[in-house]
Amino acid sequence: MPFIVNLAVMAVRARPVNSGVRRSLCSREAMKMHHIYISDPMFWEGPDGPNKILAEGLGLVYGSPHFQVPESFYLLRVLRPFEVDGEKVNYLLVGTRYVGDKMESVVNGYCIVGISRVKPDIELKAGDEFGGFDYEYWAIGSIRLIDS
Repeated sequence: MPFIVNLAVMAVRARPVNSGVRRSLCSREAMKMHHIYISDPMFWEGPDGPNKILAEGLGLVYGSPHFQVPESFYLLRVLRPFEVDGEKVNYLLVGTRYVGDKMESVVNGYCIVGISRVKPDIELKAGDEFGGFDYEYWAIGSIRLIDS
């Protein structure tokens, strides 16, 4: 019987969160442009140049407690998609890397971050909740808001 329960939990995919509070937070993060600088893997080359990705902030998304995924990530749309391990990368999730850092720094300034790629068959939007099979941890780097 536990095997069936585990399969049911694994079947949880990206789905909307019906929290008005979360949705109001998400709208403030959208439409910001960011540079993401890749530190590891070293010498990574993407369409925006060595160790650099240009991306548009879409808002916060929330990890599923069923998968013990951290509370929140910042969802970004890559302006020039690229490939990792033979899969196209259109969206990234970034989250704080160090204890004490805040999502406010990720969204509105500069922060050292862990970078995950959203799997190609997964569609997320601001406010969604996602599971452990919807993304793959990929890199370490930093994010900087581009002043408009």
